Amino acid sequence: VILLTALCSSAFGIVIAALARSEAQIGGLSAVVLWTMGILGGSFIPVFVLDRVLGPLPRVVPHYWANRALTNVMLRGLRLADVTTELAVLAAFTAVFFAIGLLRFDFD
Repeated sequence: VILLTALCSSAFGIVIAALARSEAQIGGLSAVVLWTMGILGGSFIPVFVLDRVLGPLPRVVPHYWANRALTNVMLRGLRLADVTTELAVLAAFTAVFFAIGLLRFDFD
């Protein structure tokens, strides 16, 4: 779970680097986007609360799926086979982020 989360984070970093035009933009854009995604995804408020309050909205960010997988494995004692949905969604986010990053990146 951690390895896939780290890979997804790296892929998102590529997207940020590909979209920004300067180092200042990278810092500002990443801070705003990552804070928003962290709040929406359950990094500050527990996932079970977000599900009740925001409905399906948190599911659009990878933080939600990573937090859900980690909660299921570490707190509920589930095995890796029990969190395949979360892992599949994280892998899909990773693939999309890499694709967007590679398409938008300006290779010199």
